[in-house]
Amino acid sequence: MKRKMILLCSVAALLAGAVAWGLWGPMKTSRIAYVKLGEVYNDFTLKKELEQKLISVQTTRKTILDSLELQLKMLYTSIENNAKLDEKERLERVQRFEALRGEYQAKQRMFEEDNESTTKRYTDQIWKQLNEYVKSYGQEEGYSYIFGADGSGGLMYANDGDDITGAVQAYVNGRYKGQL
Repeated sequence: MKRKMILLCSVAALLAGAVAWGLWGPMKTSRIAYVKLGEVYNDFTLKKELEQKLISVQTTRKTILDSLELQLKMLYTSIENNAKLDEKERLERVQRFEALRGEYQAKQRMFEEDNESTTKRYTDQIWKQLNEYVKSYGQEEGYSYIFGADGSGGLMYANDGDDITGAVQAYVNGRYKGQL
């Protein structure tokens, strides 16, 4: 009887082990890592190129506005400091001043709106490309998960050994430049 009980317990233990192995044994371990999003984003070549492009456009626009502002100041000064002007000539200059001021304000508004929309469009384009490259990197390197650490609290702690920021930076810039 005691022998039968031991045999029954052994068979039950073997069955339980087999079931456990069947459920959890073949599970692969997930490869998990994280990247520092700010570093990857700021080092991305596409971001740097688009940033330079935006700065160039903004500089050109500032030059246009500065030129209009200088014209406004000169016209204002000529109106204020020239007592010899007859009423008709004074009125013409005031009208030119008002028209130029309207043009300046319209361009300033238009430039500000366009700068904002261009910045948003560029940012969206950069993140879309980065997400595609990080996904591709994760697939090629066999990662199950790559988390983005951005200081928002989504990733509160991670072991420095799981930080693949440098490798991802090199990969996304290599992909963007067509080197990979």
